[in-house]
Amino acid sequence: MSSPRIHYPFSFGLNPLMPVAYKYTLDWAFQYNLLPSAAAPEQLHIVEYSVMFTARIYPNADLQGLSIISCWVYLFFLTDDYCDKDKTRWQQAIDEYMEVLRYKRVLEPGEGSPFTVAFSDIWRRMRARMDMAWQRWFVDEKQAYFDACLWEACCFDERRQPAIEEYMEKRPYFSAGHVMLCMTTCAVKFNLPDYIYYQDILQEIIRLGARIVSWANDIHSLGKELQNGDLNMILLLRSSRGLTLEQALDETVRIHNEDLHKMMKYAEELPLYDEVLIRELKRYVNALKAIVSGNHEWAIQDTHRYDDTLLLMKRGK
Repeated sequence: MSSPRIHYPFSFGLNPLMPVAYKYTLDWAFQYNLLPSAAAPEQLHIVEYSVMFTARIYPNADLQGLSIISCWVYLFFLTDDYCDKDKTRWQQAIDEYMEVLRYKRVLEPGEGSPFTVAFSDIWRRMRARMDMAWQRWFVDEKQAYFDACLWEACCFDERRQPAIEEYMEKRPYFSAGHVMLCMTTCAVKFNLPDYIYYQDILQEIIRLGARIVSWANDIHSLGKELQNGDLNMILLLRSSRGLTLEQALDETVRIHNEDLHKMMKYAEELPLYDEVLIRELKRYVNALKAIVSGNHEWAIQDTHRYDDTLLLMKRGK
């Protein structure tokens, strides 16, 4: 099997504030008992690659935005690893997190699980930074993300293979693609009126961005999910359409590239506003594109989470 060519005609680099955000996130993790005082190297590594991921997808975030979202990403990885497609654990996490989100609860250490207490602190700092319109958007996206995570856990529990169409509908949500795109305006400040975000063309760019990130993730994680029997677009295409693994991989790359082409096309067709507004809108669209390319660059340059796929490609399976 040849390695699939995922290529983006844009790249935005790494946020230069990453070292400062790493120290901030590490201190925060100790403060909220997410790390033991004598943390093992592999535990510290999770903090490092969480901050690296954040710095890749939000390369122009200011220090406050980068630090807040680095903490969120670290907690996201911890929660995902802890729940690990266990629907009981996911339901408990959903209930606790959504109560914090909807009722703006602020918990002190000892008033809940370390995950929930830490999550309440992140939400408190996000609310201080963002207006009510964005907060409602974020809560809606988190609910959709949690619903999709629970759907995935139920599929795993029931040993149910969903239809490819159903999977492609859910995947951009439980990949956290929509949440990451929503958080762009928390990471980077834009001087845009609220109505701009609801323009059809911008909503379509966001939808496509979430899809592209999801298909790329399924390509990167193929080796791991072949071993674990997890849901993956390539494996579902193989079984549902009677394809070989390489044919299914090629089809996934084709769908990914088609979505990328559409996203870039829409980015060139933004509505005409005054010069100041169009400049700010282009800056926002570039920030969305940075999530797409940064997600890929992190996967192939900064982490060993997907080494199984690289080995698979080299073996030619």
